[in-house]
Amino acid sequence: MVASKHGTLAVNGVRLHFVEQGDGAPILFLHGFPEYWGAWRRVMEELGDQFRSVAIDTRGINLSEGPARLHGYDMRELVKDVRQAVAMLGYEKVTLVGHDWGGFIAWETAIRHPEVLEGLVIINTAHTGIFDRELRKDGAQAAASRYMLAFRSSRGEELVSRNDFAGFRREIIDPHLASGMMTKEEAAEYLAVWQDAKSLTAGLDYYRANKSGPPSGDDPEPRHVPDTVVRVPTLVIWGDKDVYFTPDNVDLMREVVPNLTVHRFAENNHWIVHQKPKEIAALIAKFALGNRRSGVHSESSSTPTQIKRKAIDEVEFLSVASEALRTYDQDFQTFFLAKLLDAEIAFGVDTCTVTIPVRDFLRNPQGTLHGGIIATLFDISMGHLLKHASGDAGTTLEMKVQYLRPARAGSVTCEARFNKQGRTISYLEAKMFDATGMPVAVATSTWQRLSPRDANRS
Repeated sequence: MVASKHGTLAVNGVRLHFVEQGDGAPILFLHGFPEYWGAWRRVMEELGDQFRSVAIDTRGINLSEGPARLHGYDMRELVKDVRQAVAMLGYEKVTLVGHDWGGFIAWETAIRHPEVLEGLVIINTAHTGIFDRELRKDGAQAAASRYMLAFRSSRGEELVSRNDFAGFRREIIDPHLASGMMTKEEAAEYLAVWQDAKSLTAGLDYYRANKSGPPSGDDPEPRHVPDTVVRVPTLVIWGDKDVYFTPDNVDLMREVVPNLTVHRFAENNHWIVHQKPKEIAALIAKFALGNRRSGVHSESSSTPTQIKRKAIDEVEFLSVASEALRTYDQDFQTFFLAKLLDAEIAFGVDTCTVTIPVRDFLRNPQGTLHGGIIATLFDISMGHLLKHASGDAGTTLEMKVQYLRPARAGSVTCEARFNKQGRTISYLEAKMFDATGMPVAVATSTWQRLSPRDANRS
């Protein structure tokens, strides 16, 4: 048996616990509710050491930290966790595997950030765009998903923990203990996770924050299905006796997933990960190796230190550019360039941080993040800090940048702060780090604060 080890990843404001084994091509596993990383234990054992298999506890679950507020479980934050986890693990791209809520997160990662995926494997989880449309028809899928409204209610914890989690036991523990696919020790681990009040509430908060379920009068905006196309090779593994997702969810996937392979198991249900770990591992291995051998996304290596010079991925660029055009608002934080760079802008007590993914269309001919982009990020972070602190926009009078090391992959983060803040003239500094925490560049600048009249005139 291949040895496994535990670790943590500092991503998106939280620390995520993970378990990994093997040292081959990377596969990242996302569990569903009410599960934890252990859902993948047997699949990972079957994969052995031919892959680097990494299973995380998603935010708030089991040993992973959760956000302080409910909105921290919004899908945008869950996707950021994945994107940053890929970089922190040292990769440009991974094969991403998800089931249940992990499947929802995986679908959305593929929709929003295909650039970080070598391939996508979904196990018994509806495509998020198709699922949203089916829910709003108030038909079979809406009826099958009414339990989500109970999970979202203030009585959610009480309902799922009733009679010592009798419902969860009946679904997950009892049948798999009986079949020999779960040991008593593994069952005890599941129960311990459920009995952890923090972890249980976190799992239910995924439903609450995203307003999951059929129409209830407090619903998110409808998804525009054409905006949810998945542009990476996708394998769907499906147990046909799933009572939570109707068959239409599988049948309609090709509408939004052009490169799709579906493998169905007629006698298995939603919990197929426990029922068919050997078969699932074999399908994942064949899919992941096939992508690499066929050259799918082969222009990028699995490690950030071996990036090849390459042409721009036109599909990725057009996807990012169209999303920027669709969502920008020419104002601070949401202006077009920030959207095109996919900048995450956040404020501390006296700082502003800006994080972006290092995409191929931002690189210079040497394969590293272009110096002009680095200077632009410094300018964005300092300008936003001045606006945040004073309420007024500013203009750069002078900036000096010192480049320390190249940024090749993953993401970069710059943090700006004041050296001296004046009524009209302010002096700022900023530092940039790559995803491993190594310094990339530093900058100092002089800014002039603009009055509202000056800002409008400029």
